[in-house]
Amino acid sequence: MEEEIWRLEGRFRFGDLLTQLLRTDAFAEEIPHPREDLIRALFLPSVRAGIPSRMDLFPLVELPDPLPPHTEARIFHERTHYWQYLASPLLQQRFFLELEKIAIGVARAGGDREQILASRPPEDPAGVFRLMVATEADCSWFDLRDTHLLGGQQVDFPLGTFQVLYARPNDLGVTYGYGAALELPDGQTALVPFTALALAESASQVAECASSGKPPPRLERNTPGEVRYYGCWEYWRRLHGGRVRNERALVAGFLAAVDLALTGGYPAADERDPEMIRELRSIPYRFGKLAFRAQAFEFPEVDEADPGEAVERFQRDMCAWAAWPEPKTTFARSAVMLTKLLAVGLGRRPLLEYGLPEDDYGRLWVSDESNLAGELDALAPVWRAISVAALADRPRPVGFEMAGMMLNAMHHRIRHPGRFAVPHLYRAELTEEFPLPLLLLDGIYCVDRALENQETVFRNRPYVGNALKVAKDTMQLVPLLPLADGADRCGFYDAPMMRATCLYGRAGLGCPKAGLTEAQRRTRLEHEIGDWCHWEFAARKTGIRR
Repeated sequence: MEEEIWRLEGRFRFGDLLTQLLRTDAFAEEIPHPREDLIRALFLPSVRAGIPSRMDLFPLVELPDPLPPHTEARIFHERTHYWQYLASPLLQQRFFLELEKIAIGVARAGGDREQILASRPPEDPAGVFRLMVATEADCSWFDLRDTHLLGGQQVDFPLGTFQVLYARPNDLGVTYGYGAALELPDGQTALVPFTALALAESASQVAECASSGKPPPRLERNTPGEVRYYGCWEYWRRLHGGRVRNERALVAGFLAAVDLALTGGYPAADERDPEMIRELRSIPYRFGKLAFRAQAFEFPEVDEADPGEAVERFQRDMCAWAAWPEPKTTFARSAVMLTKLLAVGLGRRPLLEYGLPEDDYGRLWVSDESNLAGELDALAPVWRAISVAALADRPRPVGFEMAGMMLNAMHHRIRHPGRFAVPHLYRAELTEEFPLPLLLLDGIYCVDRALENQETVFRNRPYVGNALKVAKDTMQLVPLLPLADGADRCGFYDAPMMRATCLYGRAGLGCPKAGLTEAQRRTRLEHEIGDWCHWEFAARKTGIRR
């Protein structure tokens, strides 16, 4: 039984999000495509015009309106994933560790690691990898086949249902986590690890169904896809469905618990209790504790004027019972760390030039996160200077705009607690303020329709940014993503399919990094493009030697 339990991969990385979630290719046949000659008419001159000034110019087209219902639902599902990453401190930290690995890859390729938003000293690459191993162990990001069951607790349900505790050996010792063993109507047993991937996919699927007014699907078959999308919800429904008859509350409780699991917490400096550290830092362990403890709590009532407040009370009460820091405290500490990272990305001199008093700059570094988190208003001068420098078009490292959007998400969570946890109830608000930076449809770059009504800057936010800035940041980041794994290729190149998934590939220009056909070389020569592409732009920006 042990050999069959953990077949699902536990990997959930921001790089995967950027290269996969933004693709709506699965539904491409449902959406009318722009004409091929129009794509070329827009794209090829843009590329040629940008090369002399080393600019990466590319057209963004609007999605048709209305979209087919299936595609509309899919895009909301992907928006939910984007919001999970923007607003979940544990996932944010994972993203910045990926940036650290990319920065190491850039340096090894002869480039300037300071062009990547990374904060650890360049002389300590081993420290980055140790931290990556620790994070992967704590959060069980990867395949869980090599695990051992330590025991389980049975749930009162007609079909056999257990919450199980597992131990997984790793380079740092042993990782502990929770999962579920679920008997299905056909007699098979589905085994569900509470990894970040399984929780995020199940929560997004439940939110998607709730948004469209459909009941969340039941887990009826033991297939990897269904277990991934429905498994965690099925366990929650079996555990709590008997006492919570209102499915809206059952859904809200599940989404609030997943959100709280992905939020995590910061152990106190003198914390030595391994149990508490696991509850704060390990996603599979934390959700297992949340799921069982939730039996003692009333679920959020979403019929209130502001359901987010009910969600906040539910999360706050559970944290108080478990002696965990409140979510607002964790969001505030994350906001402080993001502010410091943005300040590092711009540098001291530009911030002082753009109006930051020397005392405020110094206070940012001499106070620890817990002190600053208690008085976030003290960071307002730093936020203003960062935004003014950004508006002045100061050079910024790759990943900067995404970090700025994460800071805005933390600010939103502090001011409007609970709303990110139940995105189907705040769909219009979250979509307007945090739209997807772009969608990749068969190699065409489409803008989220929410951008039509979005102003150039966000009002009342710490960082002055918008989704179009994040889109440009993303287009620099995606080509470099393979460097995090030591691979010498472009993130837009699909190796199994042997094709470039970007607009260069769609326009018949191929991938110079992977090698060009004679026809692709002739087309590039005809349009005076040479080897220019998204990879070439990112490589020149970072100084990578090809």
